[in-house]
Amino acid sequence: MERKGILILFILLLSWLPTYFSLSHVTASPAIGSTTITIESVADAYVNSSSPDTNYGAMDYVYVKKNSEQRFTYVKFDLSSLPSDANIILAKLKLYLTDIGGYTGNINTYYCSNSSWTELEVTWNNKPDFSSEPTDENYFGMLVFVDRYYSWDVTADVQEDLSQGNLTEVIIRKSSGYAKFQSKEGAHKPKLEVEYSTKPVGKP
Repeated sequence: MERKGILILFILLLSWLPTYFSLSHVTASPAIGSTTITIESVADAYVNSSSPDTNYGAMDYVYVKKNSEQRFTYVKFDLSSLPSDANIILAKLKLYLTDIGGYTGNINTYYCSNSSWTELEVTWNNKPDFSSEPTDENYFGMLVFVDRYYSWDVTADVQEDLSQGNLTEVIIRKSSGYAKFQSKEGAHKPKLEVEYSTKPVGKP
């Protein structure tokens, strides 16, 4: 009886082994030789379609909204602290959410190639154009926590603008409702976290 039990166990083991070895066993090694820095925004403001000539750059918050009116947020970063030969591995735009309302949906970030706008002058009527396709999307569902940072992957945009020295991102809410984030006048400023290297990235 004992021998029969061992035989059954051995058969089960043999039937399980092919499944085990067919699974993907991939492990990620951390990058070495890279540096991560945090860059705070040098300018941020929102623009309002219902008050197209009004500037909101002095506010301690930025706003995105979509209903009968639209409000877009512009955020600018100075990239001069990054080496000109930097290999951008990862870049994340981070905004600190303080209030949100309306339907669930995406808040997207878009690349803007024109960084000549100024915080105390930009309005709906003179705002620079931006890409028609989002760089990244962030879904805000039924349960959203305020008083915390949310992030968007803007690696491609930093790579694009590194030689120009400035990066502008435009943040837009795609569903009805609104969201408020702290501006650079607040305690939790918009920031850009960039991981980069200036030599080939290896593995330990």
